[in-house]
This record gives sequence, structure tokens and C-alpha cells, in this order.
Amino acid sequence: MKFAYSDSEISIKPKGRLLKILDIPRSNPIKDISKTLNALLNESVERPSLDELISKKKPKKLSIIVADKTRKNPEYPEILDILISFIRERSDCVISLIVAYGSHPRQRDSECIQLYGAENLSRVNIIHHDAYDSAELILTGKLSSGNDLYLNRTVRESDILIGLGGINPHVFAGFSGGRKAILPGISGYKTIEANHSMVISELAALGNLEGNPIHMEMVEAADIAGLDYIINFVRDTEGKINGIFSGEHKTAFQKGVDLCRELTTVAIKDFADVVFASCGGSPKDASLYHAQRAIATAASAVKRGGTIVIIGDFPDGAGNDIFKNWLAKPVGELLSLKKEEIKLGIHSAYLMAKQLNKCNIILYSKRILDWAEKMHFKHVWSQSAMDKLLAEKYSTGYSYYAIPNGSAIMTRNG
Repeated sequence: MKFAYSDSEISIKPKGRLLKILDIPRSNPIKDISKTLNALLNESVERPSLDELISKKKPKKLSIIVADKTRKNPEYPEILDILISFIRERSDCVISLIVAYGSHPRQRDSECIQLYGAENLSRVNIIHHDAYDSAELILTGKLSSGNDLYLNRTVRESDILIGLGGINPHVFAGFSGGRKAILPGISGYKTIEANHSMVISELAALGNLEGNPIHMEMVEAADIAGLDYIINFVRDTEGKINGIFSGEHKTAFQKGVDLCRELTTVAIKDFADVVFASCGGSPKDASLYHAQRAIATAASAVKRGGTIVIIGDFPDGAGNDIFKNWLAKPVGELLSLKKEEIKLGIHSAYLMAKQLNKCNIILYSKRILDWAEKMHFKHVWSQSAMDKLLAEKYSTGYSYYAIPNGSAIMTRNG
């Protein structure tokens, strides 16, 4: 049985009783992205179209917000070329390309060229958002929660603001895409931290938008920021684009979410003793921090007290120091934290503690993970080591699900 691992695959043969391979083979990839996108820019899913927007606003400054390297978007160079050319045919405005790092570290220039294309970068001003640089942030208003909304200065100076990215299930925002271009994408550190502290809500969960306080605050932030237009794409489990949704950010996003649910939701009838799940390969298995979505998916299909085996390379180890140090604390201590105590990095440790409280987690990696045991994980590096560990707990055998790409699906009971 093959599982995504780094830039390739790895074969594992579980000894238990297979219940089901959790994957969705059906899809209908867009054959001509260029033709589809050009048509949408003139006639969007939800009004206004970009053509109408440019004609009405006559912008002097326009900003395109793009995702960083932690999101896999191999079509970015082609899509940006089409988008920039479309704008240039209608306006001589200054175009800025803002990399929505959120609280992530800045990419190298070589990575930007690979991600967005050298020719595209020569046609725009590239802005590297820094959530920690107060000089580049503007206090834009106060959110309904009472949180201050700090935004990137270039965004606030733009006449038209476009969000460009993908819609995928997200471990606590419900889904990525749409409003996330603003919060956390180009927001200040304090704003992001206050928003993410709401992971304490049970409604802040994978695939859930209804009543999700994190999602609702993100929508409000996007409205205040003036997110005029989004172009969001939805991928199947193989990473191929099946739908492109553009127009007003709330309605276009919701239509994209509907397709994303259809393409990524797998029904299960029973919970398994064991779930084997790949992180999805690079970049989703760069670190334990990046593996959270796959872990959440696997945990949703396993019995309480069961075991999940997470397959990944983890070249960057556990992730940032805050996440790593807090996850080394007792699980009960993490779960007893109050909202005001949950800072950035701690929020991810809190979410991971919820999974550790439900099940045992084994990390399957060929690398030496000397940090794993300290953070309440078991580590195996071979089929035989894994079999031995599972046999100790399940002497009479076990039922299992296999998830070839844990970052590409969600489960639903029934």
C-alpha cells in the first residue's frame, strides 16, 4: 500500500483487517485553466467581475495577495501571468504582489521566483508581509470580539484588493481560502494571536464554518479590509484543479467550499482501531506542525483510545520552538489553558493535545526524531518496528483505515 512521503511515495503493509481506503478517486479536472480563468475575469461566479471592478474604480494602486510556500500552488506562475496581463490591458495602475505569510517566516528570493515566476515578479512590486513589523502595520479598526485589527500598510493604501489562493479543509478555520487572505494572511501578530486563541471553541474545527468564531472574525476582517475580489481554486485529492471561483469574497468562497466538501469528504461507518495516514508528502510533511491537518483527519476516524500512524518525512523536525516546547508539557496542562493564555504556537500545541487526549500517535519516518518521545509520540522508522509496536497493543489483531493523503480529505460518519 503506497502513501505519499516527501516528494515520492513509501510502501507499507499493515497486518490488520482493512476496513476501507479513505480516498476519493472521482474528479473532473479543468482541462484549460487559461480559458476558464479568462472567462471568469470577465464574467465572475459572483458579481462584480474584475473587468467591471477595474472599470468602476479606476485604480491607481492594486494589490494581489498570494499564499506562501506552505501552500502547494504549482499553477501560480500561469495564473498570475493571466491575471497581471488582464489588469494591464485595462489599467496602468501600480500592481503590488503581497505574500500573505501570516506569522510564517519570509521566503528566500529564489523560492519566490520558483513559486510565482520570474517574469511575473518583474511586472509587479513584491511586498513581503511581516506581521511583527509595527512600522508596516496600520490599526484599521476594532472587530466585534474586541480584538484590534492591524493590517499591512500596502493593503490599506490599495484601491483594489484581490485574494488569490486555494480552498482546502482547515484544521480550525473550517476551510482555507477567501477571507484567510486577510486574516491571518496580511494581519498583524496581535490580531492573528487573538483570533487563533479561539481554538478553545469546539466549533473551531476541521471542515466546520457554522458558528465557528475564528471563521466569522476572519470574514469580518476581510469586510473591513475591503477585500474586493477573490480567485480561489478547489483541488481534488490528487491536487488537480476542479473548480475556480471568483467574485465577491463571501459568496464566491461559499460556492468553492461546497465543491471542496464534495471532493474531499469520505463517509465512514465505524471507527477503526488503527488509522494509517500520510501527511500528503511535501510540503505537508515538512514538520509535525505542518502535519496537523492529517493528524486531525486520522483522529476523526479512529476509536477513542485507538492508534493513528502518521507517515511523513519531517525534515524540519517538530516545528517552531513555541509549539515544540509547549507540546512537551503534560497533555492535561495544555487542555486546561484558558483562552487568554493561548498565544501563537501554543494554539497549535493545544489542538495537538486534543488529539493526543483521544488516541495514541505513532510517527513513521526514516529520519531520527529525537524530539518525538518528549512530545508524547512514539516513533518508528521501519515496517518491522511498526508491526512490533502495534502487536504489543493489539495482540488479537486490529481493524484499520488507510489514508494515502491525510491532508486531502475529511471524514463524515454515516
